[in-house]
Amino acid sequence: MKVAYEKPKVEKGVKSDLELTHAEKKELFALVLKSRIFDERFRKLFRAGRFAGTYFSGVGQEATTVVPCYNLQPQDFVGPSHRELGCSIARSPLKQIAAQIYARSHSPDKGKSHPCSYGYKPSNIITPAFTIG
Repeated sequence: MKVAYEKPKVEKGVKSDLELTHAEKKELFALVLKSRIFDERFRKLFRAGRFAGTYFSGVGQEATTVVPCYNLQPQDFVGPSHRELGCSIARSPLKQIAAQIYARSHSPDKGKSHPCSYGYKPSNIITPAFTIG
């Protein structure tokens, strides 16, 4: 007995929650690109000795950090790790991230955290804690 394959029936005009509009795709691409450019710039500045501490680059991992944070609601909390710059770029101002990297007193952490401890209270980004040993 031969069984014919039947295509699943899909209602026309029904959009999946996972689909993005063209404008959203462009915005996501811009955020991923911004994350890459920002990361590469600070990696070069670190190698040139322009700020103290260490720098953990996330080059190649931009989409894995930007996209999940992009899809969160503003009231959602996120706790990124040290290589998850894209998460902060998706939710907080670049000026604040740069101030944290340079350990400035006007940064969200008042210059007291590790350069790659990106946190920003207004966007519900929890600053990661590092053990100093």
